[in-house]
Amino acid sequence: GSLSSTINVLLAIPMSLLGTIAVLYFLGFTLNTFTLLGLGLAVGLVVDDAIMVMENITRHRQAGVDRVTAAKKGTREISFAALASSVAVVAVFSPVLFMDGMVGKFFLQFGLALCIAVMLSYIEAITLAPARCAQFLAAEREERGSLVGRFAESSFAWMERSYSAVLRRTIGHPWKILISALVLAVACIGVFGLIPREMVPAQDQSRLQIRVSTPVGASMQETDQIIRKAEAIIMARTEVIKTFCYVGSFSSSSTNSGFLFVTLLPQNQRKKTQAQIQNELRRELGVIPGLRVMIQDPSQQTFTAQRGFPVEVSLRGPDWDGLLGHSRKLMSELQRSGMVVDLDSDTDLAMPELRITPDRARCADLGVSIEDVATSLNALVGGILVGKYSSGERRMDMRVRLLSEQRTRPEDLQNLRIRTRSGDLVPLSALVTTEEHPAMQDIRRANRQRAIGINANIAPGHSQQEALALVERWAARRNAAARLPGGHDRR
Repeated sequence: GSLSSTINVLLAIPMSLLGTIAVLYFLGFTLNTFTLLGLGLAVGLVVDDAIMVMENITRHRQAGVDRVTAAKKGTREISFAALASSVAVVAVFSPVLFMDGMVGKFFLQFGLALCIAVMLSYIEAITLAPARCAQFLAAEREERGSLVGRFAESSFAWMERSYSAVLRRTIGHPWKILISALVLAVACIGVFGLIPREMVPAQDQSRLQIRVSTPVGASMQETDQIIRKAEAIIMARTEVIKTFCYVGSFSSSSTNSGFLFVTLLPQNQRKKTQAQIQNELRRELGVIPGLRVMIQDPSQQTFTAQRGFPVEVSLRGPDWDGLLGHSRKLMSELQRSGMVVDLDSDTDLAMPELRITPDRARCADLGVSIEDVATSLNALVGGILVGKYSSGERRMDMRVRLLSEQRTRPEDLQNLRIRTRSGDLVPLSALVTTEEHPAMQDIRRANRQRAIGINANIAPGHSQQEALALVERWAARRNAAARLPGGHDRR
């Protein structure tokens, strides 16, 4: 019921929080999700010390002591108790600072922000709060002359009467209350086991990221034409504001992949949720021949594993053929379960590779060295640097090799000629044997072992917990049968 007391306590909030922001600035932290979470939680904690000090000062004021003397005496009496209260709160949250791993990196700034705010609130409570009380703290209650004060006082009085009435009834039946509390606690544990769980729930941020890939071996131009069809379908939707896409890959030389960044209308300006739009885009883009689509939710990428999908499994071991077989079985089981969508693997064996083996006996008979064969193939197919071309301030490499239409098929090798020791030109096909095999685009390893990564999104109606539990059961069955080639890792 005291307006001066209310103002005194409210002023403790900006003093503590602004001081915390200053400390965070000098620590190099930003106002991100976790520092703001700590500051938001601290709003209800930074007023505790100020209330304790102010209440003790008010007690002395009501005893007839002047403001300055009451502020000095009241603060001196309560300072250690306020310190103990602040240290107790810090002791609760300080273990967060020592967590390691991915979770520890996230919550370090949260714990620091909260602990700093609480300790600054103590300093504020024994310095600025008494100074304010010495200036304008009123000892008398003010609810009589204030409509808000009278309403607050009557509300607290009603709460006090209601709580007292309930308390008198419950104290008379202690065993019933204890048994009911125990039953309720057990029921909560049972219900918790039935609730689907995931690390971070999806959020509607009006943004989508779409990974697209075309058949392995497709050129940049072919990939661009297919992605333009996908872009036209996306832009035809009324919920889409704009898209940005690129063809190719930033991390490799792949020409059969691309990425689309889609910006949607704000949530309050469209009738469909982001999840509904994702499902519809999967169906609409899935009809484009030769296009494979994987839609990612940006709100979950920060808290997931390497590629940013809710479900990521890494199979590792020394036996590559065994890993490949097990990865296909796991993907088949995940597909049949219906718990995931956008199922994909980072291993693709569809890239054709032409292996050229020199016939050493034939080369020796004709007087052609193996080095000449390798040099000719490198120069004509791969290209070699023969000089520099200058134009103004620019200088460019000059590379010589066959035209693209002369080096795209294995049969084109028959048109190549190599000069023998006697000076004659013989067909390259007479000196080598060729064999075409499917090959990997890149070799992936984890902890110095061959690795195959499988990733997927969660299907509508299912949770991350269900999909990961399915993977765990599959791995347990394989381990029990001793069929996994050297272990597995689930992240």
